[in-house]
Amino acid sequence: MANYRVPVLEKFEYQPPVIAYQSAPPGSPTKGNRYIVLTTGTGAWAGHDEAIATYDGAAWIFDNPGAVGWVAYLQSASKFYYFSGTAWAELDMKPKTHVHAGADITSGTLDGDRLAAPTTTKRGGVKATGTPSGKFLKDDDTWATPAASVPTGTGFRKVVAGVEDAAAKLVENAEVHASAAIAESKLALNYATHSPANDPSSGEKAALPGTSGTPGSGNKYVTDQDARNTNARTPVAHEHAGADISSGTVDGDRLPGLSATKKGGAPATGTPSGKYLKDDGTWATPAGGDMTKAVYDTDADNIVDKAEAVDDGAGNATTAAQVKEAYDKRGAYDADYKCLTFVI
Repeated sequence: MANYRVPVLEKFEYQPPVIAYQSAPPGSPTKGNRYIVLTTGTGAWAGHDEAIATYDGAAWIFDNPGAVGWVAYLQSASKFYYFSGTAWAELDMKPKTHVHAGADITSGTLDGDRLAAPTTTKRGGVKATGTPSGKFLKDDDTWATPAASVPTGTGFRKVVAGVEDAAAKLVENAEVHASAAIAESKLALNYATHSPANDPSSGEKAALPGTSGTPGSGNKYVTDQDARNTNARTPVAHEHAGADISSGTVDGDRLPGLSATKKGGAPATGTPSGKYLKDDGTWATPAGGDMTKAVYDTDADNIVDKAEAVDDGAGNATTAAQVKEAYDKRGAYDADYKCLTFVI
């Protein structure tokens, strides 16, 4: 027994015609009527936006577009509609009017008859010439022979006030304005033309102004080949600020000696001998005394061994003997009587 595949309507991309594209169902539908439900569907079509509604004689059944590309003929508009994936839209199969930019013309040859004639405000195509006859295109879009004769011969024909000289005379030297920039290479000269072979280079030209004005017979420049460059020159006296001494060591003999008004360098010591620099700029031994550590701090504990008197800070001296006596008679605290006792 053979199996036959029977396609169902909702599997076809091309759907049977629909009456209209609307959101509300008609009041008295006939069995077989088909509509596309316009967003947003109402009544029995609510919730079926963009589906195809078909009346089966008792109720509406709905076919939802399964994919992009469903096409149906809309009878009310006499147009084909297609489903874009989200909504139905007109399937416009008419040729579209469009324009091309000049850059789009990349091959072939344009039909010259497609070019408009030139006007006083727009460019246009040049009209067909027929058989070439040496005529020129005038600004009124016609071919004509110029009123004046075409210059012949060599050189420049003289034109006065826009009209060629009656005798077609050539321009003479006297008639060339002094400011006319005529290239030397274009002229017939009766002497040798200039050669740039010996012209100074750009660097040599830049060096000519130098630093002493413009060179000339009264202002000659010295080159590196001039023997005078070997002449001795006496240095010009000048000064340096202290900040200029940024490396090396200054020779001490360049420092002035001490004075009563200015700072100066310390004099050379010769062989060091333990002397000290005096304020008169000499080295000398300070005046001596017997107050030395070796005498008064024999045990080197930084405390003077003996003192004859002790100053109380107010200028009152107490002898060492008195200090000892006070120490021997020091007081003691009696805990039983809660008082100080003195040993006399």
